[in-house]
Amino acid sequence: MKANYINYNGQLILEKEISLKLNRAMRFGDGMFETIRVINGKPVWWDEHYFRLKSGLEYLSIKIPDLFSEELLVDALSVLNRNQLKGGGILRILIYRKGSAGYTPTNYDFDYIIESDDLENNFFELNKKGLKVDISETVHISPSEDLAFKSLNKIPYIRASIEKTKRGFDDLLIKNTSGSIIDSCSSAVFLVKNNSFYTPKLSAGALNSVTRNKLLKFLKERTYKVYETSITTKQIEAADELLLLNSIHGVRWVGFYKKSRYFHRKANEIIAIFNNNIS
Repeated sequence: MKANYINYNGQLILEKEISLKLNRAMRFGDGMFETIRVINGKPVWWDEHYFRLKSGLEYLSIKIPDLFSEELLVDALSVLNRNQLKGGGILRILIYRKGSAGYTPTNYDFDYIIESDDLENNFFELNKKGLKVDISETVHISPSEDLAFKSLNKIPYIRASIEKTKRGFDDLLIKNTSGSIIDSCSSAVFLVKNNSFYTPKLSAGALNSVTRNKLLKFLKERTYKVYETSITTKQIEAADELLLLNSIHGVRWVGFYKKSRYFHRKANEIIAIFNNNIS
């Protein structure tokens, strides 16, 4: 097994040798993260991921220096190069506030960690077998402004993922407190009906996903009808296709939800669009 390096505040360190003191990420989740797909050894849709990361840090009043995007990208590429990741992989960036143990910050600067992992597939690849999904019975999410970012506190999604494993499903759809579908355990939700696309609106509590937003852009450029709206379980049952999108897989198609069965024609098209637009 090869040694893996991480970048900690601009310095490359062997992952097994890093030693961290208790910090505000551990104590309070006082920070943000991004998970980015790597293709051909390069991070995909970097600008969009960085914009969301920067917006989240500003939301927490963490100071971001000018030109930090370029500095962070150099550090991210240093990790990929040092770990000899030349094909497909995953890049993770975690940024958290420096400072004291109390809720009230005394510091507005930050520390950061960048890590990477290899993936077997270089490009996005569609799952061969349709996923089997159901609705989470234990998790309901209230819409809030911090869902626009990837904060370090993702307890609802962790609980839903545990439930998914216990119940034997590939994924679970998550409702908001009003009963509308907003996300899955780890993905944005799209459904296709009569050649039109539907996805939960952000104001309902859906995560502000980079992959979701890229697909919306690509679909509108291709003159598809696209609706950001409230999604009900009846709409899920009646859909022609049910799609789950995230940064790592691109798109995965669902084959089974209760008595419903789905196609994957549009999923095939989306995978091709993503792989042809990875910069």
